[in-house]
Parts: sequence; C-alpha cells; structure tokens
Amino acid sequence: MRILILALLSLSLLSCDSSCVGVACTEEFRSIVVTIQNTAGQPTVLDLYTVEERGQMLWRDTGQEDGRYTLLTDALQESFENREATVTLFGFIDNEEVLSQDYVIGADCCHIFLVSGPLEIIIP
Repeated sequence: MRILILALLSLSLLSCDSSCVGVACTEEFRSIVVTIQNTAGQPTVLDLYTVEERGQMLWRDTGQEDGRYTLLTDALQESFENREATVTLFGFIDNEEVLSQDYVIGADCCHIFLVSGPLEIIIP
C-alpha cells in the first residue's frame, strides 16, 4: 500500500509545472482594466467588446457606463502561466467594429499581468 501511495504522489508531482510548486500566492484577485473615452474625455460605451487570442474568444461582455473595460482577470491566469501572449481587444458600436487594440499579456505562478499595451484608449 505504501508503494502505491508513493507512486501516485510521484506521478502527481511530475504532472505539475515544477517552477510553480511550493509558490505562495496572495489571495488577491487581479484584473487588467482598460479605460476607453472619446476625444472630449467622456466615457465611451461600447455595445459589445471581446478579447481574443489567435481568433479564440477569451472574454466577451457588454458596454460599461463608466468606460472601464476588463481586459482579463486572474480567472484566466492558468492559461497564461509562465508565458506571454498577444491578445486583441475588439470594441463594437451599432454592430460596427470601432476598436482593435493588441496587448501582450503574461502570468506568473499566481497572477496575470500586462506586459505591453495602452490602459487608456481614445476613440474619436
């Protein structure tokens, strides 16, 4: 029985990414938020926005009255763990694409983070 337990434990450890084993993470839930406004500084309310990676939709939501849009959250941290990827934010008003902006996103063992891309966007 002891051998079986040790074998199962060894297999479970081998399947883990060794760079994250034993890492202590905070309980904080992080989000990357983008502010979108017009040239007068007023919030832009999109009818719909999506975030995609290589054509695969990661996030979809409707417009926000305050012009603040969630790009990604720690809910997708495991998808980006220990790598960087380009994602694209698309924004739509009246079924017309008014925004297409690329971002480079990464994640460590605990949290997602922004590598590059603007956190404030002006739509004319």
